[in-house]
Amino acid sequence: MSVAEDGTTLAEQHQPPPHLATRVVSALILIPVALAAVWMGGIWFAALLGLGGFLMSMEWASLIGLKGLRLSLLAVLSALIAAGFVASAGAAPDPRWTSAVLGLGGLAALLGFLVRNRRLGWVGLGIVYCWTPVYALSWLRASEHGLWWVAWVLLVVWGTDIGAYFVGRAVGGAKLVPHISPNKTWSGLVGGMVLAAIVAAVAAEWFTMEPVLLLSLAAAGLAIVAQAGDIVESAIKRHFGKKDSGWIIPGHGGYSIASTDSFSSRLWWPASSRSEAEKIAQSEGSCVACEVLPYWGQQARSAAIRSTSSSAIPGAIACVR
Repeated sequence: MSVAEDGTTLAEQHQPPPHLATRVVSALILIPVALAAVWMGGIWFAALLGLGGFLMSMEWASLIGLKGLRLSLLAVLSALIAAGFVASAGAAPDPRWTSAVLGLGGLAALLGFLVRNRRLGWVGLGIVYCWTPVYALSWLRASEHGLWWVAWVLLVVWGTDIGAYFVGRAVGGAKLVPHISPNKTWSGLVGGMVLAAIVAAVAAEWFTMEPVLLLSLAAAGLAIVAQAGDIVESAIKRHFGKKDSGWIIPGHGGYSIASTDSFSSRLWWPASSRSEAEKIAQSEGSCVACEVLPYWGQQARSAAIRSTSSSAIPGAIACVR
C-alpha cells in the first residue's frame, strides 16, 4: 500500500472530502443569488456588497479574537460602511469616502504594528482586507459595460477554484508550502491556471471581449496570484490558531474565503482609456439588447463592446486572502 509523506495512503488522498456535498449545495444556493444581484445591479447589487462586507468584517473579528466593546465598535463601524453601499443604490463609490475608509484602515494597521498595539493593527488590516474588494466590485459594476466585466471576473474566479480543487485532489503530488498550507499542491495550481484560462477565453468570446488570448493569459496569471493569497490567509489562520476563518457558509472556510478570496485576489477591470467616438451612451439602459438579451443580442454587444474591450487595459488588485 502506497503511503504519502504525511502518513495518509494515496487512496485516501484521492477520496472526495466529507464536506464536498455541503460545498456543492451551498454553491447551488448562493451562486444564483449572486448572479441575480449582479444582473439587476442598482440597489440589489449594492445591498449584496454591503452585506458581504459586513459579514466578512465580523468573521475577521472572530478570527483575531475581538470581544466585548471592541467587537461592538467594529460591528457599528462595519454597519455604517455597509449602509453607505445601500444608500449609493449601485452608483460608483465616492472616491473621498473610499479613500477615507481604506486610508483610516491602513493608517490604523500601520500605527498598530509600529507601536506594538497588535490588536489595533489587525483591526486596521481587516478593514482594508474586507472592504477593498467590495469597493472595487462596486466600481466595476457601475462602470461602462460593468455587467459583462463582473460576469467575466466571476466565471474566472469559479474556474480557478474548481480547477485547483479537483485537479489537486485527483492528481495530488508535491506540495506548494506544506508547512503553511499542507493541502495545496503544484498540480492544483496548474489545474486552476488551465481552467481559468479556458473559462476566460470562452467568456471573452461570449461577451465579445478582445483580445481573447491576452485575457486568457491574464486569467492564468491571476490563478497564481490567487494561490499566493490563499497561502497568506492560511498563514494568518495559523497565526491565530484557527482552522477556518468563518462559519457562515456551510462547507466553506467562511464568507471571507468565499468572497474576499475569490474577488480581491483576482479582480480585474477595464480602464476607461478610449476615445469619445468609441463610447456608447452612458446610461444603464442605453443598450437593451446588451442587458436583456445576452444571446440574441450578440451583434449588438459586438458593436457596443468590441471596440471598448479591445482597448481596455486590465489592472489587477492583489489583496491577501
